[in-house]
Amino acid sequence: MKKSVLLGIGAVLASIAVFMVGCEWSTNTNDLNTSQGAGININFSGVYHGELGGGKAVSPTSGGNIVRLVIVQSGNRIEVTDNQGSTYTGSVGAPGVLVAPGATDISTGAELAQTQINFSGQDNVSQKEISFVGIFHLVAVSDISSSSTSSGGESTTTREYTDGTNTVTEIVITDGPVTITTTTTKDGQGNVISESTSTSTSGTEFSLTEQNSQIRLDGTWIEKGGVVGNVQARSTGTSALLVTSGLATSAQ
Repeated sequence: MKKSVLLGIGAVLASIAVFMVGCEWSTNTNDLNTSQGAGININFSGVYHGELGGGKAVSPTSGGNIVRLVIVQSGNRIEVTDNQGSTYTGSVGAPGVLVAPGATDISTGAELAQTQINFSGQDNVSQKEISFVGIFHLVAVSDISSSSTSSGGESTTTREYTDGTNTVTEIVITDGPVTITTTTTKDGQGNVISESTSTSTSGTEFSLTEQNSQIRLDGTWIEKGGVVGNVQARSTGTSALLVTSGLATSAQ
């Protein structure tokens, strides 16, 4: 499977990893499925309630208790308002899908997608300028089955045609979401000119709702001239369609 790694965010992201040691949440940023056709169109707007000690969403801060973050997303821009009335603005990246191509079921607790988020502004209680960088995690809170998959069972199809003076034979074997195609080309005397085999895995679709998913937010809260805090909060999920792409390989 083609893999890519979520782009690093330097020393600040490294500090996130330090803060998250011992935390039960997954912060894995590997194995993002960025193959052509994979994707999810999701809006991260919601009310994010604190998951740190005492129900805090940010800890520590130089003043006040931030227990809730209300996030409103429009396009890739976001506005964040905490429970103390301070407002921050920033942006989110394009989500990367973590579900493997060809998967037909998602288990409870699986991380489906993630993306970066950053915002800044003034905390009016601590009177500090704030910079935040973190990650949204879309997580399944119940088992989810795909809504569209390849037909099950194994079948074999053979197709033969003439390409000029050459004869081309294609043998297609389908077994569930996996398709193996062998192509053989022979000249007019029956000699094999070329032979190749390709394997593809069909894409699947998963329907996400507030009932079967949640969005978790974690990251680092930096006060200019003040403390550096940890952020952990979660919101209910949202209606979205997650699509995994087909994975294709070939061998001569």
